[in-house]
Order: sequence, then structure tokens, then C-alpha cells
Amino acid sequence: MRRMVIKVIAAGALVAIAAGCQSTTPSSYSSAQNKTSVATPASTPAPAPVPSPVPPVVSPPAAPNTFIAYGRITLGSKNQGASPAAGFLVTNQTTGVSVVSTSDGQFSLPGSKNGDHVTFEKAGYEPYDWQIVNYYPYDDNEFTVQPVVRVAAGEQASSTIEAFDTSYVLGNQACNNCRLIRVVCPAAGTLHLQIAWGNPDAYFSLRTANQRYTYVADLAVDAGEVVVYVQAGTWFGGSFTLATRLDGGLRP
Repeated sequence: MRRMVIKVIAAGALVAIAAGCQSTTPSSYSSAQNKTSVATPASTPAPAPVPSPVPPVVSPPAAPNTFIAYGRITLGSKNQGASPAAGFLVTNQTTGVSVVSTSDGQFSLPGSKNGDHVTFEKAGYEPYDWQIVNYYPYDDNEFTVQPVVRVAAGEQASSTIEAFDTSYVLGNQACNNCRLIRVVCPAAGTLHLQIAWGNPDAYFSLRTANQRYTYVADLAVDAGEVVVYVQAGTWFGGSFTLATRLDGGLRP
């Protein structure tokens, strides 16, 4: 009997131990399972925007056969120590480009080409025209301008012309070493003109836009302003006086 009891007890203990193992193992696993945390992956930041490529700055190509036209504007003949003419508006009438002459009379016009028409303008001075022909940058591109000379009919105009002085284009001809004079006539009639000068080596003549004269001329005119030109010889010039008179009819 004692052996059987022991066996029973032993069996019970084994059962109890077995039961304890069965009861504690799942409980311990469940607790560990509950305590295990699942890592959440960190959010990836959005990529920075890629800037659009900036196109390179490309200068427009220069027009074919164009150049920078350089020149100098002066007052008086360069043979007599011409002074620079500053503040002239220099305009390429063909392209519309304008610049102003510097304190030393210099100017430069970009984008010019042969055949362009250039004008020089400033208040108190006669406008000047330059037709660019066979331009060469190392040529003596010097242009002599003159102040406005205006007299009323019956008055005298005095001035000086030297070699390489102001030149004008009259029709298809050049009037080199010329002085432009404006004569204001209050009425229609005959304008009598006569030049006098003191240098015996010099010679002066009269011109209009379409006619040549000697040192004396009679012009049929209407009321208003009449433009005449006094031209000196190529190499000899000097001081002169132009006498004007308005008559009622043509002189013989």
C-alpha cells in the first residue's frame, strides 16, 4: 500500500509539474509577444525640386558687312587749328542709331555699313550730312561744321574760309571749302549778291543748290529765306564779305 501511495503522489506531482509547464510556457510567450514592438519605417523626405537649366546668353550675330563708324567733328579748318565740336547729335538715318559727340568731338556708330546716311545736328549750327562710302577706319574721317550765318536782305555777312573747310553736297556735286549763308527776304524781288575779299591769291565764287556763279549773282527770289554758298579756291581762302540787296526787278 505504501508503494502505491508514493506512486500516486509521484504521478500527481508529475501531473502537476506537467500542468505547470503547460500553463506557464504559453503565458510567458504571450507576454513576450505583447511586449515586442514593431518598428515603423521613417518617412523619406520629398526630393528638392531640380531647377530648370538656364539657357546661355548668346549675343545676336552681327549683321553681315557692318562695322563701327568712327569720326570726329570739328569747328574751323583743320589747317587753322580746328577745335573739337562736342554735343552734336550724330544719327545714322538708315539704322536709327544715334550717339552724341564727346568733348573731343569723337563719335562711333555701331552697326553701320557703306551706303548709310548719317547726319550731324546741334542748335545754332548748320546740319551736316555724311554718306558712308568705302569706309576705312584709319581714314581721316574728320567733318568740319559751321555756325548758322543769317542776315536780312540789305545787310552784309562776313566770315572766313580756309582750305579743308566745311563741305556740302549740292545735288550730285560737292561744294568743298564752302560757307552756307541764309539771306532773309521780306518780299519777292531780285536778290543782288556780291563778294569782296582782301587776299589777292584767293578767289571766291557764289553757288546755289543748282547753279554756279562768279563773285556776283542776281537771283529771282520769293519772300522768305534764301540759301546761298560762298566757295573758296582749293588752296587759298581767307576772310570775305558778302553784300546783299533786294531789288524790285532783275538787274542787267
